[in-house]
Amino acid sequence: MKTNVPLIDMKKTGERISYLRKLNGLSVKELQECLGLGTPQAIYKWERGLNLPSLDNLLFLSSIFNVSMNSIIVYQNNMPTYSNDDDNTLSNYLINVLAIEESRNKSPLAPPNHHSRFMEGKYPED
Repeated sequence: MKTNVPLIDMKKTGERISYLRKLNGLSVKELQECLGLGTPQAIYKWERGLNLPSLDNLLFLSSIFNVSMNSIIVYQNNMPTYSNDDDNTLSNYLINVLAIEESRNKSPLAPPNHHSRFMEGKYPED
């Protein structure tokens, strides 16, 4: 039985990230700082379609741009659309998964990542 497997169009997804960044008046450097990345290289690679953001970065991009994660990703084939309620449920689920993973992998020597800084309230609220 053949199923409709979601295929992400990396180039168009990168173009969408670039568009949303510019729409929100952010430079690459400012977005880098928001995400807590050490260098801007990851963002440049996303925007050129060479890589995709990790799940936690995708979650933070959706928060920064004030759009759903599904609105950032561009698919090569038709994918079902979800209502805002579905996306909010998915976002809440992902926040919980990230928190659990972070607590499992927490080392006293590990620097805090942007997820932990967000959970500690170290990002300004809009």
